[in-house]
Amino acid sequence: MGNRIGTNAAGDAAVANGSGGVLVEQEAYYNIIGVADAGNVISGNDGPGVRIDGTGSDYTSIGENLIGVAADGTTPLPNAGPGVEISGGPDSSYIYDNVIAHNAGDQWIRAFGGSPSAAPTPPSTDAR
Repeated sequence: MGNRIGTNAAGDAAVANGSGGVLVEQEAYYNIIGVADAGNVISGNDGPGVRIDGTGSDYTSIGENLIGVAADGTTPLPNAGPGVEISGGPDSSYIYDNVIAHNAGDQWIRAFGGSPSAAPTPPSTDAR
């Protein structure tokens, strides 16, 4: 948590990963990408910022991250793909309280199967 993924240590310039920032795939489940006061900067990558792929890659929580912006939270530092990409049928990906902007095609999320949900509150206060 609190990592710089695709950026320099200051989080203000791209040092791109070749195919994207964070990849969750092939039955990797119950992953947490970012938490309150320790979100990640996931920007400047040569693909999506975060990609969740494959059946069984369920219950991934993506929260409190800066995706497509620099560490200051406003300066554009886009990923070459969408901010978050979900494909291949994972269920119950939970996306909340991120700054997701300036990514390729101005896409914040692209889903090809699966059931993502976006919510304004973190899981600890969500009634579901």
